[in-house]
Parts: sequence; C-alpha cells; structure tokens
Amino acid sequence: MPDQKPEFKFVIPERRDVSEIGNLLLQLGAIAGRLALEPRTQVDHKDGRAENVAEHTHMLSRLAPVVAIVFYPDLSPGLVAMLAEIHDDIEAYVGDIPTMHLDENIVKTKEMLEKVGLEKLLADFSHIPAYTNLVIEYAEQKTPESRFVRVLDKLMPLVVHFNQGGETLRDNWTPASMLQNNEQRAQSLKIEYPEFADLIDVRTELTELAARELF
Repeated sequence: MPDQKPEFKFVIPERRDVSEIGNLLLQLGAIAGRLALEPRTQVDHKDGRAENVAEHTHMLSRLAPVVAIVFYPDLSPGLVAMLAEIHDDIEAYVGDIPTMHLDENIVKTKEMLEKVGLEKLLADFSHIPAYTNLVIEYAEQKTPESRFVRVLDKLMPLVVHFNQGGETLRDNWTPASMLQNNEQRAQSLKIEYPEFADLIDVRTELTELAARELF
C-alpha cells in the first residue's frame, strides 16, 4: 500500500456571507449531494444504472428505524435513523470500496482509506459537532444503535437484488459461491456482533432465498 495520502473526492464548501443556518445547510447539503454521485459496485437498477450511495443510504434510513421499533424496542429509533443517515458519509471522501469477496488486502485498503477519510471529514466539519458526534458514534461502534445499523447495513444489497431481479447477482455469483461467501460473512459477523445473531440469520435466510429464486 503506497504511503501517499489519497486524493479526496469531496471538498467542503467555503463559508459564505450568510447565516450560520445557511452555511450549515450548504455544507451538509454538499456532502449529501456528493453521495448521490458515488456509484456502488454491488448492484445495478433494472435500467442498468448503478445504485449510488445516497440511494443505499435512503433505503437503510427508511428500514432501520421501523425494524428497530418492531423487533428491537430497546433501541432508540430516532438515533438509529440518524446513524443510518450518516453511516456512509466517509464515502463522499474516499468512494465506495467493494468488499463482496473476503480479500485481506482489499479489507486493509478499505480500513486505511476510511481511517484517513474519517480524519478529514471530522476536521472539515469540526464546527458542526451535532453532525460529527454522530459520525464518531457510528465509527466507534460502541452503542447498541450503531452496532445494529452496521449489521442491518449488510442486508441491504440483498434487498436491492430482489428489487432489481437478480441480474447483477447472476453476473457475479453462482448459487454455490454466494452461499459459501455468506457462510463466511455470517460467521465473521456473529463473532463481532453476537448480540444481533438473529439479524445475521436473516441475512442468511435472504441469501438462501436469492439462491433459490434469482438464478
């Protein structure tokens, strides 16, 4: 891995001669807009267009608080929703790094890029602690809500595959390879997030359904 710093994809807008609220809207709006330009590599839509990070975030933000209310009443649905909204904001700086396959080098690259991306984001937005505190909470993965969002996030590509009809799934996997990959992922997730083993089992359930219905 080269030692040089990555070339960030996002530059926070400079402060303008408007109110504090106006500047906050322009700066947070800019990072939200940048996420709509970042394609994800795991799925395409039916029209062939790649899903973008903003669309992925929108889906997770819609589903996460409802899942929390119905199945995990001890969680704060409001906090869950806010964490889901910002969970991939680092990707505005470093892009979406695919980890469909468990490759150690790819994982290390992703961790390194996201670390420097996080540092840059926190520095750029240090004047908006209401925002950066949420980013830190999600990154640290110490609260039940942040850990729940991280696990549920791992189910979203499967949901999109069903919406899309499975075309990109068939382009990248066979039923056997997909099931094997999920088994490895599930084992790893259960070690890291044992309190959400039931939710990880839903990921396996949807993977098995996809193997039956989308190939």
